[in-house]
Amino acid sequence: MKLYEHKPLVFLLFYLSFMIFSCQNLLSQINPTLLNSLSAHFMREEFENNKLSITKGVIYFKTPNQVWIQVNEPVIQNIKIDSDKMSIFYPINNKLFNFTSKSSFSLSFLTPFIASLESDYGLSKLKYQLNNYKFEKDTLTSSWYPHPKADKRLGKVIVKTVSDKIIQVIKLDKSGKKKIEWITFEKYLIINDIFSFPELITIYKNSSENQFSERIYLEEIKINHSIPNSITNFTIPDNVIVEDFAW
Repeated sequence: MKLYEHKPLVFLLFYLSFMIFSCQNLLSQINPTLLNSLSAHFMREEFENNKLSITKGVIYFKTPNQVWIQVNEPVIQNIKIDSDKMSIFYPINNKLFNFTSKSSFSLSFLTPFIASLESDYGLSKLKYQLNNYKFEKDTLTSSWYPHPKADKRLGKVIVKTVSDKIIQVIKLDKSGKKKIEWITFEKYLIINDIFSFPELITIYKNSSENQFSERIYLEEIKINHSIPNSITNFTIPDNVIVEDFAW
């Protein structure tokens, strides 16, 4: 089967390009003693080759590593992610796609959650080492290098923090001279008097082939609320067409 012959799968691959993080335990970094669950309505704008695509829906997260996503636009989808397994159901086509991966699935939607709960962006748990830091007025800038035994393609990461809130993360190539990704976090909210979450995240990527940026808007963010049974216990119809893939 050729994936590009199926429009739903083309959109699916659009998601998968953002779904696999380099660290298998990325989701488990979140402190379960503070965060049990969260949900948020999102709108994701992607700009690529001067074209804009918009995705809207609701994301649910439950520690340590369960994610449910209801995509409402442009294609209705029900997505469930549990560690190394991901299922995507298209009601309009009555099709279910099951994916398994050697590493955990995740989404760029979780970036703000990790950023708000990890003062170092989770870099120390990814075996990055703090190289230096400096204060300039109210801004703390820290530089991190990957572990010597880490993937040789990884490079320096710079984290900028204001008032204990991460405002920018810059990833450099292995030479340390070229930006390959930078993320900004804006419009922080204080939720439950404990959690700080950005409502706007902008992601830029730069490679030798192309450039694109992505904006994620979050609203109606809820922390430690029960997730509806209709989400966690969603049942796939018996007559659904099933296709399995190894990623």
